[in-house]
Amino acid sequence: MKNKITNPNIKNFTSWEKIENINTPNNNSFEQLADVNNHLFLLKTDTLQLYDTIITLINDSLFIYDTTITSKVAGEKVIYSYNNNIWEKDSSFTFDRQNEPGFTYIFMRSSLDKLIVGSIFGTKSFFIDPFDNSIQTYDSYCPWCYNAVTAVHGADSAIYIVTYGHGLFGGKTGSQYYYDIQGPSYGAVSAMDWKNNKLVMTHNTLKDWIIYQNQGRVSFLQNNSWLETDVYLNGMPIHDVMGIAIAPYDTSVVFAASFYWGLLEYKNNTLVTLYNQTNSTLDLFGSTVRITSPVFDKQNNLWMGNYITSKPLVVRMADGTWKSFSIPFERMQQVEKIVVDSRNVLWLICQGETRLVLFSPNDNLWANLNLNIPEEKGNIGRVYTVAEDKEGKIWLGTDKGIKYYTRSPSELLKDPNIIPEPVYVRWISYDKKDTLDELMLAADPIKCIKIDAGNRKWIGTETAGVYLMSDDCRKEIFHFTTENSPLLSNTIYAIEIDGETGEVYFGTENGLISFRYTATDPKEHYEELKIFPNPVRENFNGYICIEGLKEKSEVKITDAYGGLVFRTISNGGTASWNGRRFDGQKAATGVYFVFVCDEHGKERIAGKILFIK
Repeated sequence: MKNKITNPNIKNFTSWEKIENINTPNNNSFEQLADVNNHLFLLKTDTLQLYDTIITLINDSLFIYDTTITSKVAGEKVIYSYNNNIWEKDSSFTFDRQNEPGFTYIFMRSSLDKLIVGSIFGTKSFFIDPFDNSIQTYDSYCPWCYNAVTAVHGADSAIYIVTYGHGLFGGKTGSQYYYDIQGPSYGAVSAMDWKNNKLVMTHNTLKDWIIYQNQGRVSFLQNNSWLETDVYLNGMPIHDVMGIAIAPYDTSVVFAASFYWGLLEYKNNTLVTLYNQTNSTLDLFGSTVRITSPVFDKQNNLWMGNYITSKPLVVRMADGTWKSFSIPFERMQQVEKIVVDSRNVLWLICQGETRLVLFSPNDNLWANLNLNIPEEKGNIGRVYTVAEDKEGKIWLGTDKGIKYYTRSPSELLKDPNIIPEPVYVRWISYDKKDTLDELMLAADPIKCIKIDAGNRKWIGTETAGVYLMSDDCRKEIFHFTTENSPLLSNTIYAIEIDGETGEVYFGTENGLISFRYTATDPKEHYEELKIFPNPVRENFNGYICIEGLKEKSEVKITDAYGGLVFRTISNGGTASWNGRRFDGQKAATGVYFVFVCDEHGKERIAGKILFIK
């Protein structure tokens, strides 16, 4: 479609002219337009024709028959130019397949009177002469920087290339530089772990637990510095790394699960050991050693799943010895995820996330839990995650929202037919005559749950972003999506919390992003209040945080005359104030006093806030 910018009726779709004179095999799959010196270029995908081929052996002779066209599929991306009111494939943008077999177009854009095209292997620039419309190859850039996403020309003929998974490159021909921009090594963040100021993550995702043989990648964040690495051992690439755990006894030791090669051990961010069938009790499935969900218990034993084997639950003991367990229930050879609760009971998500099994290694008790929830309570098909809150209550993230158990694991081990309960929220009509109980989050498949120090639930969903819910999950505090926040994607795979700073990390299908809130761990004793921002400027509309608190501290804020302005109880080690008085009005300019005491009224501490309206 085309229209004139000066058309006063441009908002009316009937004023647009449909372009039909496009000489291409298929008039769809249009991807990008670029304008260089008033010359239009179009990047699109042409179709390829597929033929049925019949191979027959007759009397020791091989006959091959090509039949008529049977189907068309999307093929290579091609650049078209607009000449004489017709779009045609432009031969100026062809390339030597013999010398450049990987140069398949990925993107196209105009920059400084040149057309830049990018491919899996590097970028090229073309100069379009405005006088005779000739097209010349301006230069070839960075043929060794893989998966170019976009590029732009800078001063003095320099070019800067953004790649997918390989960082930023820039400079002139023959002198390109790699710019080390701090961040994770790859886009999607599938699993994370946080301990003692160290964040580790993996970047491989599996759908329906199918091997993809994607290059394994692990990223480390410590002391605000990133280390990013592809996963190799003795020059051999390790595939499908999709679970990770930091050793609680030594944060320099990290274990990662490969759904293809086995268990990886890192020391000081360097891969040092691969555990498989040769040096452990791990077993093969075919030619692969499929490991899932490494997690430590309170005794520093490392548990993991050994997928599709006769003994699918494996533990590496704190002393370095190994032991494998069969699960005493029919067709239980797939352990996808493991959670160890505070009672040292293992929660095993099994069989394509359709079953939930309990195992108490202390007394060798097993339970195959009943998940047949009635329809009115939101019957579930899959359990994606398990989390224990600060009160010992167990929460389930399912394909039909959030559920929880009202009984303890010891009771469930004795009676596995106790079913999990849904969370209801009560809606009241405007006239307050009618009420309706509705299942909370029943329409949002929940992929991960993280409990903060205030016992609130951070909930990551498959398509609806992130929720922060109250401790009983009946009140929504925040709901972040790509539409109302900088969240990178509404698909959330993992959530981790830095209890020291209150920073919450969200691992999404498009990368890592964080949000700083009041999720800090409580202190044993009051030492010093940290209040920020302070002073509070007139254009600030967020929350004022008061950190360094004990659990369930009472916080009172008064004006200079002693009048009570705000009162709250801390969540974990932090309390927050939105800068408004009890009546909802914004506080006036002045100095405000902060008085804090513990829940028993014994320890006290105070501070000041300069507030500018």
